[in-house]
Amino acid sequence: MGMCGIAGIYSNKTSIDQGELIAIRDMMAARGPDASGIWFNEGNTIALGHRRLSITDLSDSANQPMLSHDGRFVLVFNGEIYNHHELRDSLKDSGVKFRTHSDTEVVLQMYALKGSAMLNELRGMFAIAIWDNLENKLFLARDQFGIKPLYYAKTSNNFYFASQVKALLKAKEISNEKSPAGEIGFYLWGHVPEPHTYYRDIFALPAGSFVEVDASGVVLIKTYFSLRDEIISLENCHSSKGWNPGSQGSFASALKDSVQHHLLADVPVACFLSAGLDSTTLALMAGNDTDLHTLTLGFEEYRDTEKDEVPMSSRMAHEFGWKHQVSWFEKQKAMDNFESFLTAMDQPTIDGLNIYFVSQMAREAGFKVALSGLGGDELLGGYDHFAWLNKIYKYSSKFSFLGNLSRKILHLPLSAAKKPIKYASFAEYSNDLSGAYFVRRALNMPWQLEDKFDKDWLAQGLRGLDTLEELRKSVKGIESPKLKITALEMQWYMRNQLLRDADWAGMAHSVEIRVPFLDVPLLRQTLPISSFLSKNKQQILQQEIKSLPKYLTERKKTGFFVPIRQWYLDSIMSSGRLSEIYAWQEFLGSS
Repeated sequence: MGMCGIAGIYSNKTSIDQGELIAIRDMMAARGPDASGIWFNEGNTIALGHRRLSITDLSDSANQPMLSHDGRFVLVFNGEIYNHHELRDSLKDSGVKFRTHSDTEVVLQMYALKGSAMLNELRGMFAIAIWDNLENKLFLARDQFGIKPLYYAKTSNNFYFASQVKALLKAKEISNEKSPAGEIGFYLWGHVPEPHTYYRDIFALPAGSFVEVDASGVVLIKTYFSLRDEIISLENCHSSKGWNPGSQGSFASALKDSVQHHLLADVPVACFLSAGLDSTTLALMAGNDTDLHTLTLGFEEYRDTEKDEVPMSSRMAHEFGWKHQVSWFEKQKAMDNFESFLTAMDQPTIDGLNIYFVSQMAREAGFKVALSGLGGDELLGGYDHFAWLNKIYKYSSKFSFLGNLSRKILHLPLSAAKKPIKYASFAEYSNDLSGAYFVRRALNMPWQLEDKFDKDWLAQGLRGLDTLEELRKSVKGIESPKLKITALEMQWYMRNQLLRDADWAGMAHSVEIRVPFLDVPLLRQTLPISSFLSKNKQQILQQEIKSLPKYLTERKKTGFFVPIRQWYLDSIMSSGRLSEIYAWQEFLGSS
């Protein structure tokens, strides 16, 4: 199908306002500029809306909402099912007949045949909504990693869902009152942690879960895929075998298989290319069999410095024969686009600017789809703190008996500082790896917010988040410290920050961002590789991907830089014109 916007209203009490659904749907016009659709049942108690970005089966016959042959099921779908050809063949063998070549119809037919059991067979990224006309039941589901978003709100009269938080605010019954957990969560993490959103009435459907809403209005969320359980299963399965079922080259073949599936589209696909290992690895996996287009974003402020991504990416593109495009970004263009960036931001976040601008570049170059290396660091342990966290946990845990006294002692010499340092909390939070991870990834510690918020509001937010307990739950039962950090990174930072920002920032330019490192078959092939636990990402890729240039694998990891301070600091600090701007004031003032 493609990256789209889906929306719906279900009510067993009142007649639905069609104009309200259209307003919700069209708030997401950038997610689907190619077509729009709407469907209501005869009693006007269920309404589904769709905005389409056409990528698979470009014909009008694949437009949504899509009805099953017998009219029982009606579907709206956002995402891509990369194994839809294999699933289609299997369905045909069962006697199913198809009207389109779309993955949308495959999902519809799979549900008609198997119900929620189909979810574990879907390989891809997706948010799905299906109405059952026979049972008067609404089914919602989200992909295993949480790549695609799905939000819902339940009011006294209606149940609402949509692909964006801001779209749901168009509903008359949904309050724009802030959520204490959402606001405090943002100040703790730099993003709003799921299932909370920035607004009181709106929640995120958790990754790897589905929900069925019936006429009684009961909302019962069920998990069909748990990343934590998956890791535990793999760990237990292979521990008795010395954790060595994976052979050299098995990761490479699994990654190539994932990339080849992610290249399936009826429109051209580009690859974001930085000077990093992840994007280069994906390009190598894609470039062997395709006429590959690569895109690199350069910043004038970094030209000819160590932060300049352009020279190395251009060198690699030349060596491997990729069709390479470079777009240079400078301060004036950044200033001209800043207000539109803030408007597109679905919820407060301190990140997203880089993916927003590289997506803009992709669209200007004529691409609707681009591959991203997002997830490579989380899957393969690419961040420095994979090693650092384990060491600091072992060291600081010896002083955990000090509790918050350590923070108070460490803070004394810093009392004149503009902002207390969060790392004074290591001893306080180091009873386990989850606490150490919280200190490492958090933007602020709870005690740093005591002078920013009303005491009761802060207490409500912290209770609603229950951060340490939720962190511990997300790794409970995992034995390996490295796998614990993998689970934490994927379920917290990656899901709540990177994937969410990639979705809204890409969709702001009608660009679908695909992430081949986040693939269930690849995950299951990667974790059992013996070198996974003993080596870092550079060593793993150097061992597994023989075609990686030596000058790249030996290069020190630097990250991707955006000259935010040079562009925005002065104008942001003197402006209050947009409500979202406080997020960037906080970020820029403390970074």
